[in-house]
Amino acid sequence: MLLLLLLLLLLQDEVGAAGLTTVSNASFSGTTRFIGNEWGALQTRGGGGCSGCPGCWDCSPETISGIPLAVSFDGPLVLQDNSMAVNFPSTWPYNATAMESIPSRGAGVHAVNTMLLVKGPTITTGHMQDAVVIQQGTAQFLGAFTARDNQISSGPSLPAIAVLYFYKVRATFHGSFVCAQDTRPSQAIPAATTELNTACISAFTSKLDFRNTVTAINNLGTGWNAPVLGCFESDIRFRGRAQISGNARKRAWSDDLQASGSVSDEDSAGGAWQVRDCRIVADKRVTFYDNSAIAVTPAPGNVTYGAGGAVSADNSSLVFKGGLEVVGNEAPRGGGLHLTGSLLRVSGGSFVCKNNVAARQGGCMYAVRAYGTDTPPWGLGSVILWNSTSSCVQNNSASNVTVTDDSGMYFDPAGGVTGPCLAALAIVDSKVNYVGSGHMFGNNHSPAGTTSCDIAAFKGPDRGYNASETSFSCDGAQKRSIGAYNIGGDVCGSNCTSNNCTCPSPAEWSVAACKCT
Repeated sequence: MLLLLLLLLLLQDEVGAAGLTTVSNASFSGTTRFIGNEWGALQTRGGGGCSGCPGCWDCSPETISGIPLAVSFDGPLVLQDNSMAVNFPSTWPYNATAMESIPSRGAGVHAVNTMLLVKGPTITTGHMQDAVVIQQGTAQFLGAFTARDNQISSGPSLPAIAVLYFYKVRATFHGSFVCAQDTRPSQAIPAATTELNTACISAFTSKLDFRNTVTAINNLGTGWNAPVLGCFESDIRFRGRAQISGNARKRAWSDDLQASGSVSDEDSAGGAWQVRDCRIVADKRVTFYDNSAIAVTPAPGNVTYGAGGAVSADNSSLVFKGGLEVVGNEAPRGGGLHLTGSLLRVSGGSFVCKNNVAARQGGCMYAVRAYGTDTPPWGLGSVILWNSTSSCVQNNSASNVTVTDDSGMYFDPAGGVTGPCLAALAIVDSKVNYVGSGHMFGNNHSPAGTTSCDIAAFKGPDRGYNASETSFSCDGAQKRSIGAYNIGGDVCGSNCTSNNCTCPSPAEWSVAACKCT
């Protein structure tokens, strides 16, 4: 066993090798600082060598066997201005299934088949590549974790995924978690680029548990990345309150997009979170303020695309037990939230969705079924279980109905609707069930010359799809299907049974009270 007992460890300016590389158990005492290492700061690997390449370091964690390493830090851990200059093949097969094979590139800590324990606070700053990479192992951060002013950049010789990248890891953050002003600079991205890069956290087939408050502010993503959270086939639990604000995703126009000849809103999805095949549970209130997911193709097209100003969820489950607040977010489709074949459940606290803007449709939320083909079986629709103790959906807006893909933004003529409306809540081949009462809608709008509504139920483009699947209901009853609905007050109120139940005269909508007064 390698035992390192240091009051202060300062490793810097190492070239040609990591600041410290170990295949044995290690323990650090006191404050540990890794600063300015050019070939990575700390690399650890448990188990045996790589299959087919004994002694190799850069191999898939799937090929690792044997007992994991135990590495602990008894005091604070500081990672600052480290880098990892490795040769990254431009032809690397970048996709979700190949993530297990990406070579080592952790500029700060890169741990494979390792049990990592940090007892003091962790600070990471000034990195242009992944600060903490853990592949196949566990991680316990007992103190606060702070990531500030990292500028994560990716390219053929500088591969990068996130400030924190987890693959097949069970990680627990016991202290507060802060990720602020971590950015990915705009650049042309090689065709071989993963779809789930992110500035703060990327989780692949992992389980993350945040047991204290989470704050993510002013992060920017410009590649295949959401700026705060990229989640793939993972379970994430937020036990404390979370504030997610001022983050922006602006997908850079790159060779791979240009070669495809077209873009879709999903090419720049998730102003803060992009989740795919994930399960996320939040015990306490989560707030999304002033996030955006907007990108524009070059002239002469100048097509605006993006989805989910705060959150884009695909084939995922999102459960908010302590309330949800979505305010001031912006995206071309789904100004606040965008759901594709996903479940959204707000089961406690209040649900506030206001002042969000969609360039095309769904100022507050856009829910659509999963993408499929024009023949059975079609993708599953999204399901929204709206069980908050109270709700306020107001002052959301949309601006036009120009689309870049087959999102199905039209009404089924059989529904008797002669023209489209721009809605705060747009549901396409999906269902909403409001539980209880107090779900207030009002003062949602669209520009002059367009038709606005509070709720729009659309039928998707696939031939033969069962239009009755598109609906919203109250306590499973009073089902309403395809159409445009103008609501003034409680969508499940006794006086709201038709398509038009605005505030009865002489009552008017009160923005301050979020109800008819």
